[in-house]
Amino acid sequence: MDIKYKEIEAKLFELIDMLKTCFTQTELDEVIEFIKYNEYGLALDTVIDIIIEEDKKINNDILNMMIKLSNIMNLDSESLNKKMIAYIL
Repeated sequence: MDIKYKEIEAKLFELIDMLKTCFTQTELDEVIEFIKYNEYGLALDTVIDIIIEEDKKINNDILNMMIKLSNIMNLDSESLNKKMIAYIL
């Protein structure tokens, strides 16, 4: 496995640990399933969708980890930040 993918996977599992305070186990399992099959973009998208659809409140540490992940995966972190800002505690 490429070093970048190992880093992404490790950061996603760090994010999972952080989300245990606001996600149900079922929601976490849904995200973990994508990680298990190396679908890292879908895992992050699922986290975003759950936060928005379920009106979850997240802290700055969670947002910062999501932004860090989006940067590593070469995704639009600015757009992510704008979407998530309304869900910060």
